[in-house]
Amino acid sequence: VKEIPDCWQDDKRMNVLFSPFRKRELNPVDYDSKMKFWNTIIVQWCMENNQCLLTLATLRTAFKRKGRTPSCLLTVIEELLRAGDLKNKSDFLNMAVPQTTWTSWAMNSVKTPFIWSLSKLKEALTEVDINEVQYVYMGYLKNKGESILSKAEEQPERFLYTLEEMRKLSEPSCTTETAELLLHWLKLEGKACSVRCDDQELIKLYISSSPLEITDRDIAQFKLVQSKGALLKAIAVLEKEKLKALNDAKEHLSKGLRMAAKSSLRKKKALEECITKRISTLDNLDLLFTRIRDAQSDAEVYDSYKIGVSALKATFKETGLTEDSVINTITEIEEVSEMQDEIQNALSHQMQPNTENELEEELSTILTSFKLEDELNLPEVPSMDLPELKQNKDKLSEPIKFAFTE
Repeated sequence: VKEIPDCWQDDKRMNVLFSPFRKRELNPVDYDSKMKFWNTIIVQWCMENNQCLLTLATLRTAFKRKGRTPSCLLTVIEELLRAGDLKNKSDFLNMAVPQTTWTSWAMNSVKTPFIWSLSKLKEALTEVDINEVQYVYMGYLKNKGESILSKAEEQPERFLYTLEEMRKLSEPSCTTETAELLLHWLKLEGKACSVRCDDQELIKLYISSSPLEITDRDIAQFKLVQSKGALLKAIAVLEKEKLKALNDAKEHLSKGLRMAAKSSLRKKKALEECITKRISTLDNLDLLFTRIRDAQSDAEVYDSYKIGVSALKATFKETGLTEDSVINTITEIEEVSEMQDEIQNALSHQMQPNTENELEEELSTILTSFKLEDELNLPEVPSMDLPELKQNKDKLSEPIKFAFTE
């Protein structure tokens, strides 16, 4: 362990920690403290050594101090087994992977108890060395498994992995045996599935943008990727051979060996033609990949259209929306609007005591009376004074005499 606890240098404290456990009822606090110490340091050892498999013998060797090995590790392992932090390797591998079909589920429900009974019978009949029993630390699998899934999420264009490729996703890379345990844990968690193809196990890891199911299309694309990789490697080898042939031609020419130089150049030309053909094949593979992606995108768009149409039809059905119902509703709206206009016109009509016709008749009567007055033949006013009028004027012009009496 890189980060050794401070108490590791304290002989008195370490003597207590290395000694066998007493019954918990005698001193629960010390018992729990000691158990926590060993649990923490075992977990730290597993993570630092990139190791999920451990045995009692391995732990005793790892935590050996001043020539003394801990005497309490068996109790620690038993406690970790009860807590589920450790699992017996054989029991872990016999744990049933969730099945997606009724047939596989029925077969598994029969097979799992049979295998478990067989393993227990084997343990009972054979003598087991407790020091060599292998245990799996589940915390390591959870940590590494989540790291692998995170890396796979960053590469959505990858469809399938081999066990070796999955092993390299973990940093640092784990052993093949650990990778197999990781795969089994991912299957138990429903985060991976696999299928055998051409004597190798193809693995599909869970990513949010793709269903966890290996299809024929996935296998075909994986084979195309493998073919592309093989072509690239072959082209790289041919390029090296071409460069070597060119260098050989130059070397022969420097030595005056023109025939040997021509032979090397012919080889170079042949290699160039071979490289050209391989590159053409590589271009065809790239084009095929593009068309597969386009077809997949088109299929997704088509599915979206179908979902949209179904949703639209469902909406029409739920709301009773049809062409006839819309036309009828619009017609009713127009009729109601006309009725409303008529009502508003009636309400806005002014109530007057005299109608327009009566007013027109009265105006005509007044105009007629004016015309009748104009047509009367009245005599003209005389221009000369009348005798009576003249006498009256003379009287008015005479001075008025006032009589004053004294």
